[in-house]
Amino acid sequence: MWIQVRTIDGKETQTIDDLSRLTKIECLRLKIQESFNVSPEKQRLFYRGKQLEDGHTLFDYNVGLNDIVQLLIRSQSDTPTASGKKKETDVDSDNKTKRNPSSSSYSQPSTSARSFLIDPGIGLYKINELVDARDVSIGAWFEARIENVTRATKGHNSKALAKGGSANKRTNGNFSQLHSSATSNNLGNTPSTSNSDCMDSDGDAIYHIKYDDYPENGVVEMLTGDVRPRARTILKWNELHVGQTVMVNYNIETPEERGFWFDAEVTTLKEVSRTNKEVYVKILLGSPEDVINDCKLLFPEEIYKIEKPGAYPLTFADGEFKRKSGPECKHCKADPDKECRFCSCSVCGGKQDAHMQLLCDECNMAYHIYCLDPPLSKIPEDEDWYCPSCKNDASEVVKAGEKLKQSKKKAKMPSASTESQRDWGKGMACVGRTKECTIVPSNHYGPIPGVPVGTTWKFRVQVSEAGVHRPHVGGIHGRSNDGAYSLVLAGGFEDEVVCIKIMPLIKINK
Repeated sequence: MWIQVRTIDGKETQTIDDLSRLTKIECLRLKIQESFNVSPEKQRLFYRGKQLEDGHTLFDYNVGLNDIVQLLIRSQSDTPTASGKKKETDVDSDNKTKRNPSSSSYSQPSTSARSFLIDPGIGLYKINELVDARDVSIGAWFEARIENVTRATKGHNSKALAKGGSANKRTNGNFSQLHSSATSNNLGNTPSTSNSDCMDSDGDAIYHIKYDDYPENGVVEMLTGDVRPRARTILKWNELHVGQTVMVNYNIETPEERGFWFDAEVTTLKEVSRTNKEVYVKILLGSPEDVINDCKLLFPEEIYKIEKPGAYPLTFADGEFKRKSGPECKHCKADPDKECRFCSCSVCGGKQDAHMQLLCDECNMAYHIYCLDPPLSKIPEDEDWYCPSCKNDASEVVKAGEKLKQSKKKAKMPSASTESQRDWGKGMACVGRTKECTIVPSNHYGPIPGVPVGTTWKFRVQVSEAGVHRPHVGGIHGRSNDGAYSLVLAGGFEDEVVCIKIMPLIKINK
């Protein structure tokens, strides 16, 4: 048999002939030395993600005919890794864990402390007031609470914040920080739909807010144009009119699902029937040129009035005033009283004890630490964690420099228990095809394009790969109800002749 050896950079490829499946890796290194002029000590061979180690054969690594083995040449400073000398790490050290974002315990003031408004002496809004804050990266509004109000200094005015501030971005319910000057430039010049008239009188105030649904992001600084009183009034159908600016729920990526809350201008009102009403709007993302036209609302009964500065300030004592936001679970529709194994614990489905849940880094399924088998006493502090279904068995992982694990399948083979010294690995009679002819079907009659008369092959498997005689053995290839496709007239001789696609079946009526 033969294999292809290619350097790791792909610049040089050599064919290594006269190999056997029982060829040792150290013998293969000597043949590679003849072709690449690289000493065996500097060779690192890789096949299908595994490093080939001395003491094993090509058969142990399942190296097949014409397969590619990658060659990495060590530098002068590198020394070959002694196989079997690396210490095995403990199984528990591989059980890397990750905290569920909702599992972190965030220190918040008590409800009673957040029920009182504190006048900071600057700005339009007071501390502990419930507001809506705009995420300038996507233009959506989210529920938030004012933690503090400060006066902007010379180096911390609206323009400086627009250039150096961090833009907050939510995608599919996740919250992250994006330090993008291009996106953040909308901070200073984006007119607010509700309080653009107050920018001059309150432009020197910086509001420190905390999002209700994203407490893990901490306190975020906001300008006056990106903060407004919490929306609280749902507009009825008779209160809507074309040209009105309202707050609507819309999913930019998937309009058929619930999304985030945006400012929008009503463009069309259609009353198809008494119960079927359609509302088309123009989504306002911030700047005048950032708009999405002709958007049909999925929830026309959830249209909020935009509150102007000076509206009655709300606190937690007045209620939460929460709006339904997406994306939500498609299975339970984010019902807090319904068990769901998709958005909550994958074992019990319960939504209690969210701070005691672990999130698998592979399948993104949540697990209570007390639902695991065996259960955990506390949340691990490691970064990554994998559930029992996704975790790889550390005992089955072959690391670089380690010997292969004993294969139960190969241990039962007759070749593993025989005392014969015969090298059976050079046989080509029963090897598998490395490619298959797709130019013509297997029941094709007539010549094959690209295979001229007089073509010769070294091994019969190559004849099968070319599509001339599909079986690996000699004889007739055909069906009793169709005819003969090809015929090998001799077997095992150098002057072996193959007739291809000779005759279809002719039915003779007696």
